[in-house]
Amino acid sequence: MRPRRCTNFPFWNRRGAFPAVFPATFKTAFILLLAMSSLASGSEPGTADLLPAPTATVDANLRAATAGKFSAQPGFRAEAIENHWRREWEYSLIPLVASQALDASSSYGLRELNPMLAGGNGTFGPKAVSLKFAAVGLAAGGEYLLVRKSPRMARVFSKFNWAAAALTTGFAVHNFALR
Repeated sequence: MRPRRCTNFPFWNRRGAFPAVFPATFKTAFILLLAMSSLASGSEPGTADLLPAPTATVDANLRAATAGKFSAQPGFRAEAIENHWRREWEYSLIPLVASQALDASSSYGLRELNPMLAGGNGTFGPKAVSLKFAAVGLAAGGEYLLVRKSPRMARVFSKFNWAAAALTTGFAVHNFALR
């Protein structure tokens, strides 16, 4: 005879089993968060928690890299820091576009509440996908122009892109839970 499960836990259904959506939703969210954290830390996926936290800051690493013949050049350290943040900004565009693609694939065919994105029958379709990626492209193009004019903006845009990617990934996880 099988032992009975506790039914007072809020996620159990009346028969004492998990609903089918619950484990898949959290498994997907966990995998996405693990991938995003490993991308943010620059390590291999799955090793973010296994490796010790870095003790040297970016400034200390740059100071060590610029010691010697390059430290005599005026403005080299500031230029190296700006180049670092520009690379970080360029890398932040990858999860931004990936999260938008994930959100578009999770929303495709579902009812769309935004009238600007809704198609003729009120669903998220090709029109919405093209408008969504056009908006992301315009935002990335605007960021590029501003970073080219003022390289210090790369740091702000990098953090903004990561935050937008996390938010959009959350929307995609919610949309997958609706299916």
